[in-house]
Amino acid sequence: FINEFLALNNSIIQDEAGEFDDWVEIYNFGIESGNIGGLYITDDADNLMKWMIPYGTEIQPQSFLLLWADEEQEQGEMHMNFKLNGEGELILLVEHDGISILDSIYYGTQSPNISYGRMPDGGHVWQYFESPTPDSSNSGSTGNILGDLNVDGLLNVVDIVLMVYLVLDEEYNFFADMNTDETVNILDIVLLANTILGNSKTTDAVFANMWQKGDSFYLSGNGYIGAIQMTLSH
Repeated sequence: FINEFLALNNSIIQDEAGEFDDWVEIYNFGIESGNIGGLYITDDADNLMKWMIPYGTEIQPQSFLLLWADEEQEQGEMHMNFKLNGEGELILLVEHDGISILDSIYYGTQSPNISYGRMPDGGHVWQYFESPTPDSSNSGSTGNILGDLNVDGLLNVVDIVLMVYLVLDEEYNFFADMNTDETVNILDIVLLANTILGNSKTTDAVFANMWQKGDSFYLSGNGYIGAIQMTLSH
């Protein structure tokens, strides 16, 4: 899993060169060591093989790997050839074939020294951490959960009701902005409801695959697909 990242690292953690660079944390949720060498990480949907994790790289079970997004590969094996955009972009973890998406996160505008990660580790809920936890468990940190509008540490129907009021009153609340598009609307309500119900696809799809079986067409993606337009010819 992509477990946590910090796109604006001003003073949280330094790399081997003493620099405060962007970072991405990978988490092995399994019970066995994971050999992730040969997988790819990218911030470019048109270049899925932008940076390859070095062969032989392993993560112990329930453990973490910290990758530096600093465009300074000469500083070490775990330094990638791209930086994170603090104004928002996507991060993709790609299979060895350079095509299949193992994990992805699309994020909006970030704040300095506040990371964005899963709670708990490997979970489907993403939240902001005022005390980032690079290379360690997110469960030891406190943060504000997106959608937790009454700040009780839970996501439930009360938060949905509060979000409806925000939409009706045309008010903006950062923690109601589930898709980080700087507006609060009906889509945020839908995303919150799906998060509560355990649906991990809470952002728009970045990739989609279509295939035919008999007389039927099937479509799957790594997020929401609102509508499609097809032109059929024979």
